[in-house]
Amino acid sequence: MSDHNLLDLLRCPSCGASIDRRDGLLRCAGCGTGYRIHKGIPILLRPNHPDFREDWLEAAHRPDLNFVHRLLSFDFKHRSGPSIDAMIAELKERSGGIPTVLVIGGGEEGIGLRRALQQPGVRWVETDIYVGSRTRLVADGHDLPFATGSFDGVIIQSVLEHVRDPVRVAAEATRVLKPQGLLFSQAAFMQQVHEGRHDYFRFSPRAHRLLFAPLAVVRWGASLGPAVGFAWSLRYLLRALLAPLPGGRAAVFLLSRLLMLLAFPVDLLLARSRFAMEAASETYLLLRKTDPPADDADHFPDRDPE
Repeated sequence: MSDHNLLDLLRCPSCGASIDRRDGLLRCAGCGTGYRIHKGIPILLRPNHPDFREDWLEAAHRPDLNFVHRLLSFDFKHRSGPSIDAMIAELKERSGGIPTVLVIGGGEEGIGLRRALQQPGVRWVETDIYVGSRTRLVADGHDLPFATGSFDGVIIQSVLEHVRDPVRVAAEATRVLKPQGLLFSQAAFMQQVHEGRHDYFRFSPRAHRLLFAPLAVVRWGASLGPAVGFAWSLRYLLRALLAPLPGGRAAVFLLSRLLMLLAFPVDLLLARSRFAMEAASETYLLLRKTDPPADDADHFPDRDPE
């Protein structure tokens, strides 16, 4: 996406007014706040942001070790991929042109997102609160710096558990979505702490659904099932027992990889089980922004997972 087209979408995260580029800064036409551009990447955060560190601008890294991305690097086994692929295919067919898709927390390639990112004919706008290998602009999901109804699609993977106010982040993701746009959300349920002080919440399938109550469910399910959740728990138990010993950390890592390899096929067998959803490691939702807003959230789940 060109800088010019992106600028048309941008809004001040402090007051919501439009933004112009002047004197090497992005400046709000309303409150006058200036936002710097660091090595070509706009930094669109409220002044004195409580969760931002300057060193996050200098290297392509996550703020803390992310166990999910490091250990679960089995992209083809992750059940989010087919739903994301279906989302992108529908957006491309329906738009008749090139759809624009926002990725919240997209500093690094999300698990299951690889095939979609490789498809031609999609404008990707990848945001995160740090500079990663794919960060297009630095932004906070609590205050998305975009005009209402800017995006054909929104993807928010493994983010909601790591923000202070997931209700607000979900509302912002819904706000910037166009009418009839599609939103893919993926959130932790049965998982241990995996990003230190940036880990706040867990969501049952119903709680995950209620975050996006105005949107209609297209499909839902477990992106990581109960077997992965069990393997993850064993990994943390092994770490507590073995990590202090010589060679313990290497042993934990290798055993964890083996446990995950064994867990994935079990979860595939349980993919359509509602009982398995009650212990899923992680759930996903593919949702549509309808007019009028959906009113079925209180009855979820009203059909089997996919």
